[in-house]
Amino acid sequence: MPKTKDNIRLLDLSIKKWQRITYFGHADDGISDCALCVNYAVEQPMHRCCKGCPIHADTGKILCSDTPYTHYSRCEDDFEFSLITTPKARHALRTAANHMLVYLHQLRHTLVCSLHSHKEAPNA
Repeated sequence: MPKTKDNIRLLDLSIKKWQRITYFGHADDGISDCALCVNYAVEQPMHRCCKGCPIHADTGKILCSDTPYTHYSRCEDDFEFSLITTPKARHALRTAANHMLVYLHQLRHTLVCSLHSHKEAPNA
């Protein structure tokens, strides 16, 4: 269970990152400011990239593919590189960030439930 506890702690840090992005409009610095990525992706050979990350365990993909991050990244590219700075574009970016935040909260909830079910299970 120590790995689950560590992953919950790392998810909490990632949730804080996405709260800053969603609620305060902070920039996403990708893997360099994500606690999960720093722990599981940075400086890993490609065949080990993301192994042990709870997002990878959930999706089976690396670098948050098949999560709301994919859509957020596209919105961010549109917003930053196309200079689309309309209120509608900002709203789309924040909405996409919020979807990532919700996903992380759900994943955290799943891990916490898993941790509690292991504690409650009778010893075999």
